[in-house]
Amino acid sequence: MGALAPSCDPQEVSAALAFYDGWVKKYVSNELGDKSDEAMAALKRELTNSASVDSVLALKRGSSTDSLKQAFVSAGAALEAEYEQQRSDALGIFPCSTLISSGRHLLETWQAESAAIKGLLQVYRMLEEDIRLNDECLDSSGKRSKVKDQSVLELRKARVEHKKALRDLNMLRTAMEEDEEQRLGILQLRKLPENTTLEDLQRNVRVSLAHITDATFTLTGEIQEQFPEVVLFIGRGLPPDLGALWRPPQSLDDGFDHRKLVQAAPHPVWRVSQQGGAEFAIKEYRVAQASDLRTCLKEAATIYRQRHTAIVEIKALFQGEDKNSFYLQMPWYHHGSLDQWVHGDQLPKWPKVRSVLLDALLGLAHLHDNGVIHSDVKPQNILVDSRERGCLADFDISIDTKVRTSAAHLNANTTMRGTQDAWTAGFAAPELISSLQATRHTDIFAYGKTVHAVERRCEPDDGTDMGRGQTAELISALTSRDPESRLPAKDAMQAPFFAVLKDVSIRVTQTCAFCELNGDDAVYGADEGIRCSDGHFHCGSCLSRLTKDLLKVENQSQLAQREAQVMCFKFPCECRAPGFHAGDLARHLPVEDLQALLKARINVMNQQKASELEDQFQQRVNEELKRLLALDERGRKVLVARKHIEEEILQMRCPRRDCRRAFYDFDGCFAISCRACKCKFCGWCLADCGDQDAHPHVARCSEKPPSADTLFGSSRDFKDSHNKRCKRKVTEFLASLEPETRAAVRGALATQFRELDVM
Repeated sequence: MGALAPSCDPQEVSAALAFYDGWVKKYVSNELGDKSDEAMAALKRELTNSASVDSVLALKRGSSTDSLKQAFVSAGAALEAEYEQQRSDALGIFPCSTLISSGRHLLETWQAESAAIKGLLQVYRMLEEDIRLNDECLDSSGKRSKVKDQSVLELRKARVEHKKALRDLNMLRTAMEEDEEQRLGILQLRKLPENTTLEDLQRNVRVSLAHITDATFTLTGEIQEQFPEVVLFIGRGLPPDLGALWRPPQSLDDGFDHRKLVQAAPHPVWRVSQQGGAEFAIKEYRVAQASDLRTCLKEAATIYRQRHTAIVEIKALFQGEDKNSFYLQMPWYHHGSLDQWVHGDQLPKWPKVRSVLLDALLGLAHLHDNGVIHSDVKPQNILVDSRERGCLADFDISIDTKVRTSAAHLNANTTMRGTQDAWTAGFAAPELISSLQATRHTDIFAYGKTVHAVERRCEPDDGTDMGRGQTAELISALTSRDPESRLPAKDAMQAPFFAVLKDVSIRVTQTCAFCELNGDDAVYGADEGIRCSDGHFHCGSCLSRLTKDLLKVENQSQLAQREAQVMCFKFPCECRAPGFHAGDLARHLPVEDLQALLKARINVMNQQKASELEDQFQQRVNEELKRLLALDERGRKVLVARKHIEEEILQMRCPRRDCRRAFYDFDGCFAISCRACKCKFCGWCLADCGDQDAHPHVARCSEKPPSADTLFGSSRDFKDSHNKRCKRKVTEFLASLEPETRAAVRGALATQFRELDVM
């Protein structure tokens, strides 16, 4: 209270106290009250005076009567004066009202001062919290900064882990197509157990990708609020092929002119538009935990990897401003789902309905060819665009059979939700209900039930007999209780139900932008080419032209930079789409072009492998140098000797001193070319043969065994020759060392020496 008093008005307090003092003088020591009391006392005395009473009773005039009358008058006047005083200053009689008013004002002043101080305290605490958060966000010193740095580091490690796992898988898959010796060589080179299988490496890829997703999720939320720049790292945490779809600046609120919620559950779907009239569907995923993000990215990756004209497209992937939502941007399909289209105002004719069902079957066949099970085929998941073409949609519970198809996997990926919906609508196969295991057969059953759902609109209604009765026949073939008896997707396409469309449907065409640019005939059938993810159509001829151009000698640097991926002809100026899918290229490229492309990809992977191993080697050299500085003189001698044997003798290198690049690849010819310089050298003796040709030297090399071919040999011949040369050089080098150093080196390299038979 003492701290608040200075803020009150001293004059008001003094005035209140002065008023109280005046009241005491005026009323407690009241002159009028005293006079009235004296007058009443005088009247009382007169009334008790017997002479005055007798005089009044006797009605006699006299002094006693006059005195009594005077006493009445005086008492009445005194009382009247006192009453008048009270009537004219009624509030003044009670000074507490003024004191209370002053006190109330004083209290209000104190309350205002208290509220101000509380506000200051709150601001102070907020500033303290901001300072604390800022301190925690300080580079290299703050707690939150350390958490952010650790999360970014974990993401980087996860990406390296995933890249290595993916490279191991690709290299082993390629090696298995060759021979067992190459497979073992790859496993040894990658430091993998000899019993490693493709399934093991596929599992490693899945686990590493899950680590990337988990690390990406930790960067969202609070960390991203404190460090907005981590949104760039979130994009790096996406599956590699989704990186081109990541749009960090885009948002649902600011990126579009209009939006309307068209579906609330299970995932909200918005219809949005941009300036110019382009419309899109935005599917929202609420991400509360890493598994939610994993489901979102799984659907995006499935749609993107299985690109096909009969499968919905994905245009972009971006994050919500609340940091807890991720959005998939897809084209808006004008006619909605199949059931909306056939039961709405459009009233499509039966050939068009069958044509849309054929599109969906084409998409389903494409998925099955690539080992993907849709798991939730139904009319609501077949969308119809403005051209009245059908597309399969909703892949959040789809399954990649190259991963696994167990019931546990289904439950873990919320497939039960999807299958429960299917049970309600009657689209689940009997074996799916009993085993909870989705297969291609269960997809076919659900497709048959989808045809059944629109059966009435698939039959002719114009009085013609063309195509009549074919719907029931197809449904029966697709929904047999025996899964093995159901028609596969490719066989179902040949059914009379679809064959009749050749007589009643219009052929769908696409325009090849590359042909159009070159002034050629640009109109092709939709199945005569492929589109990039940005929608640019390429005919088969242009695909072949792009592939051959990429493989030209003068484009080798571009080939390595793009990792032998064939890109859209508008890339990168007008198109940011990634390379074409391998499955699409296989269907549209001539065999010789496809083989040349696959060989180029293998060479690029080998170059990347060599570069990676070179980097690892350089890192080990630097670590050894650090250890060398920390050793004593004897330890340094041993380490230098070990380094010389391991790096200069056991490791084959380019013979030129200004290069000395490690050599790993042997293609059967002993005339070897260095990839780093122009040196040509002999694989038998490692002699530098200049920049032109090593074949003449190899043909007459003195170290070549008499039984060896003039120029070529097997990998075993190459390895035996290398081991023989290493044994001779190691023996000579050990003889030059001091006995103590020699013994220490033998102990440190015992394993290598046993392989070389060096005692």
